[in-house]
Amino acid sequence: MKTEGISKMTMGMMIAVAVFIDAVQAGVNLMDAIPYVGLILSSVISDGISIFAFLTFFLWFHLAGLKFNSKIAASTVGAFFIELIPVLNALPAWTLSVTTTLLFFQVKEVADKVAPEATKIIRKIAESDSKAA
Repeated sequence: MKTEGISKMTMGMMIAVAVFIDAVQAGVNLMDAIPYVGLILSSVISDGISIFAFLTFFLWFHLAGLKFNSKIAASTVGAFFIELIPVLNALPAWTLSVTTTLLFFQVKEVADKVAPEATKIIRKIAESDSKAA
């Protein structure tokens, strides 16, 4: 089963890369134990990793044909800002962001197949809500 151009293999790779990035950032946090220099060094390295991860996943989703709507943007930008905060960047924010994004599109695809009429109605309601706002 494909999700708008994303195979299960690609989904697995995206999640694996996100887990790796989160593990590296958690490891970089250990440099905080070094007085003064460690805090500065870990912040700079962690921020660089966060910027790299944001650009990587943004490009990866874009190349796969997934449009960045408000849900994806909130998830990705939220993960980016969580990873910029020194203590919170040990949390697996990138893994959660990528996983929720992939699950959202997986559910959307299943809903389109199972109940296409209900999906059309939900889209019309969402469009009317966005126009009213």
